[in-house]
Amino acid sequence: MVKYRNVRANPQLAHHVMNHFFGSGGTNGTPIFSWASNQVVVIGPNTATVPMTTNIQKIKFFRRHIPAFACKPGCHDCCGPVTTSSEEMSWLPVKTTKEHDIALENLSCPHLGKDGCQVYDDRPLICRLFGTTPSLACPNGYKPEVMIAPDVEKKLYEFFSTTRQVLV
Repeated sequence: MVKYRNVRANPQLAHHVMNHFFGSGGTNGTPIFSWASNQVVVIGPNTATVPMTTNIQKIKFFRRHIPAFACKPGCHDCCGPVTTSSEEMSWLPVKTTKEHDIALENLSCPHLGKDGCQVYDDRPLICRLFGTTPSLACPNGYKPEVMIAPDVEKKLYEFFSTTRQVLV
């Protein structure tokens, strides 16, 4: 078995590991964070340390590690005014000032339509987090089979506190 201790010295290997870890193929291992050194360590058939330098990479990682579950049909209790990173906001359709004002007046989200979330596939991390952790429990008791891993949740809150957040 080959073990890669630090792939930073080898750009081709770093690119390969980054694509494997952050790309659509998923990972063979479990991520262990090292935010202080701006790296993620993946433990699996190979051990690799890769730079985790952009917010987009972090967002993609968190999206893959926040468990999904089916909400109560017709419920939008968690769809209120929320903040998100500038990167995630740039992926959402632009709403007018009037649409934002109406949503805020109603303590709602400008992307909430009569049939639910209009941006569900691109919804921000905070929206994905609702119901997956006891700290943001679903008011109707819905939840995934397995809640978010505590270390991932901790790093997600660190991400929220260290990135520019804007009102959706």
